[in-house]
Amino acid sequence: MHKVLIRNKKYLLFVFILIVLGFALGTIYYWNLDSSIKSNIVETISSHNNFQYNFILKDLIIMSFLLISSFFIIGGLLSIIYILYSSFTLGFLIPIFFYVYHLNGLIYVLLFIIINKAFCLIFKLSFIKKTINISRGIIGLLLNKKDEYLKKRVVNNFKYALYIILIVFVINILLSVISPKIFANLAFLLYNIAH
Repeated sequence: MHKVLIRNKKYLLFVFILIVLGFALGTIYYWNLDSSIKSNIVETISSHNNFQYNFILKDLIIMSFLLISSFFIIGGLLSIIYILYSSFTLGFLIPIFFYVYHLNGLIYVLLFIIINKAFCLIFKLSFIKKTINISRGIIGLLLNKKDEYLKKRVVNNFKYALYIILIVFVINILLSVISPKIFANLAFLLYNIAH
């Protein structure tokens, strides 16, 4: 594990910076919203007691699209944007729950993120590295079509990316069964404050 971290040190640092940047932008965006828009968001959240797990199709479509687009070079860039967007939504979501439900809301949303997103995130970051490697490999092949090493590297990254999509898909199916039960039992955190 330590060797894996050392080997991917630059990539992980780059991802960390993207996540922090996206999160900060999401938080800043929320606090700078017009008060009427904030009120509408608060009203919607307060009246919505049932937070369902709905990432199965979403993750499958996005990851498949990123993988396919990586062969057109743009996939690497889109993967970076995806990291920014994902962290931006978290930076936007956490202040909302804290504002509406206070400490209980913060606990609830952090548990939601840890259970529903953190485990898959590990695989997604590995997946994104594969799509970036594919895009880099395609650029290399455009410059030198006879490079067998690059061809093999692109194929291997594609295979690993497919495996990761499958793993995330299975995890999402399991979470779609487990997650609603967990958060049905944690709904009291929101109910007590909202009412």
